[in-house]
Amino acid sequence: MTEERLNGLGLLGMLIELSVIPKGTRADVVHACLKSSPIWNNVEKLYLRTNMRVYLCGGDDIFPAQLLKIGNGTLENENGYISVNHTIGRVVNKVEELISTVYPDIFNLSNKSYQWLCERAIISPRNVTAGEINNIILLKFDGHSREYTVIISIDTVASTDDAIHYPQEFLNSHSPSGFPPHKLKLKIGAPLTLLQAVVLIGPAKGEIAFIPRIPMIPSDLPFSFKRLQFPVKVSFAITINKAQVMPKKRENFCQLNITAAVNAVLNDGLSKKAAAKKFGISRSILQFRLKNLNGKTSCGPATVLSDKEEELLQTWIIESCKKGFPRRKEDLQMSVKQFLDINNRHTPFKNNMPGNGWYRAFMQRHPLISIRTSEHVTTASACVSEKDIKKWFSDIHQYLVDEKLDDILQDPTRLFNGDETGFSLCPKTKSILAPKGAKDIYEVAVGNAKENLTVMFTFNAAGDMCHPMVIYNYQRIPQDIVNSVPPNWGIGHSESGWMKSEVFYEFIANIFYPFVVEKGIKFPIILFVDGHKSHLTYQLSELCTSLNIILIALYPNSTRILQPADVAAFRPLKSGWKKGVFEWRKDNNLSTAVTKKDFAPILKKVIDETVKQKL
Repeated sequence: MTEERLNGLGLLGMLIELSVIPKGTRADVVHACLKSSPIWNNVEKLYLRTNMRVYLCGGDDIFPAQLLKIGNGTLENENGYISVNHTIGRVVNKVEELISTVYPDIFNLSNKSYQWLCERAIISPRNVTAGEINNIILLKFDGHSREYTVIISIDTVASTDDAIHYPQEFLNSHSPSGFPPHKLKLKIGAPLTLLQAVVLIGPAKGEIAFIPRIPMIPSDLPFSFKRLQFPVKVSFAITINKAQVMPKKRENFCQLNITAAVNAVLNDGLSKKAAAKKFGISRSILQFRLKNLNGKTSCGPATVLSDKEEELLQTWIIESCKKGFPRRKEDLQMSVKQFLDINNRHTPFKNNMPGNGWYRAFMQRHPLISIRTSEHVTTASACVSEKDIKKWFSDIHQYLVDEKLDDILQDPTRLFNGDETGFSLCPKTKSILAPKGAKDIYEVAVGNAKENLTVMFTFNAAGDMCHPMVIYNYQRIPQDIVNSVPPNWGIGHSESGWMKSEVFYEFIANIFYPFVVEKGIKFPIILFVDGHKSHLTYQLSELCTSLNIILIALYPNSTRILQPADVAAFRPLKSGWKKGVFEWRKDNNLSTAVTKKDFAPILKKVIDETVKQKL
């Protein structure tokens, strides 16, 4: 093989590769070669003289030396014939012997696997020879049934004026390169080569599809005709140009076995051959790994994330699924984007958001993760059954037992529930007095009835409440509002005023964790939350793991039953809020609207009067 570089352009040419000129003479082929080009004198030639396949397998030098001699034309010959050394391959004298060697026990082909067929083929330089071998094998396999299907093509000339000069029998006798034969002989179980890419991509990729007859017109004949036929050929035997594009068998060895084999050679003194046999890997793979102990061992460019970082992502996905937070493709992509943004790492992704290609490659690198269809729970919480809830309790308890964390359940101070709720700055009016029989009673709303503020609350089973966090719909919160919020309370902000993953992260790190430490509560602790998307990022899971906080999702659509905040805490809080707003208006002015600046002081007073350890 030679490699030439010209003005930064790399040209790679095979030593034995010649240009293919349809119907060309020897002179045409020589003229089309690169050496006949006027730029050949300016090409720097770099010779690659080591056969890497033989080198990695630990073979001798006879095979590569003979290949080089054949390519250079220096191998001894007699009247144009050369003697082939046994190391190059096995020599057979008859076609039947060749078939029985490549396809042993061909009579029982129906008992062979698809993979068995993919690993073998007979290579022929001519289409005619390949067709003859295919016909012989078709008659041989599954000897109890000699029948096969013959599909006749429809051959027509392009112009009706040529029908006299090129009769039907003449068209049927032609088999142009890349065309199926006029009489296509098929048999159930026979391997086929698809001559036209008709079903390769799209939503049906990888699925069974019907291949239609398609019209094909050859371009290497002095006349034009059209053949309507199925674009397939039997491929027990194929021509050399088809073999060059056939997929090669790729062996996937267990990484643990490869590592164990490398350690056995380096530390235990085991030979390469013995180590490869003991751990069930190929000797070439072991040889390659020993020569690249600290180098990259996988194909393709380096990954954006390191192996350790991707292992952390895999662990996060698996553990989250066990805790009731099954991750989706979008959750994984968003978590990677946030990680890349924080670490300011240069990536080929647009805005650091990994695309579908990275996602598919990540899934291939981590076979422990698979795409599954989750068990959908109806949005109507009334459809949640007692059996579903009991199973959820059982699964969570088993998880805690497996992780040796079930002792937490015996301490109510270590069991927390967190949830956010909204408070209207203009709550609905209370019942009023009016004339009997009156139907339409109106009251002027003071303020915007649609304006709400979100507040994050957390309680434990012992009745302790963590400092809340108020979330404002500002990009930059005004200073007078910040000054109105009581000390130790959290202040968050988002464009919508709703809980987001970044805000929940700040709440856990800056409000919740310091509160637990201040109370002297023993770690680890459990925090039950709902399955909101703000609780689904890798960064949050990593933070909770580092702080010894076990985040567990409640069963979907059952918060009215399971969530303590909804069942016990929020109802008196909402009633207290309406009362607090009414009293604040009486003390100030009944026509005065509650503003965001007034919100936190009113809520602080409501919490002090409403929230008790025993509700």
